[in-house]
Amino acid sequence: MRLSTRARYTLRVMIALARMSGHEQPVSLAKLADRTQIPYRYLEKLVTALKKASLVHPVQGRAGGYLLALPAGEVRIGQIIEAGIGPINIVKCVKRPESCLKSDCCECRYLYMQINNRILQVLNEYSLADIADPKWRERISSELALDEMHAVRTSAQTTRPAVWPRGRRDARKQSHSIRRGRR
Repeated sequence: MRLSTRARYTLRVMIALARMSGHEQPVSLAKLADRTQIPYRYLEKLVTALKKASLVHPVQGRAGGYLLALPAGEVRIGQIIEAGIGPINIVKCVKRPESCLKSDCCECRYLYMQINNRILQVLNEYSLADIADPKWRERISSELALDEMHAVRTSAQTTRPAVWPRGRRDARKQSHSIRRGRR
């Protein structure tokens, strides 16, 4: 599974807006395009979707541009992603069971629902203010490092065999010495 380019770009635009203006000064599309490295025409489409979701609002006039419609702390990452790509739904039957003939008896549907819920949970755990804060990256990277160390430790405990298998050469030596009566 992947986040689409549109989802990533929508998030990038909102982070740039949060860092460049907050609620104070409108940011022009030209400045946003320069800051985010997103083509201007594509950026227009993204901002239209963000406007429709009431996450940004336009300011008319010579010094016009776009502002966040809400404080960055009130905007969840899930809202931003869904503004860009629509509802998060890893398979159609999760939100629309009638779209699948097997939804009543599907062994996997509940797993898909669980995956979908966990994705939404993570996306809604963080706000735009969290992501826009330069120190957030340090905090989350240390969290991820701890999670990774725990996963490796847990994996090593559960997958380590009781006796380590010997290499081919060692196994041959052992069988040869057993045949000769040595050990």
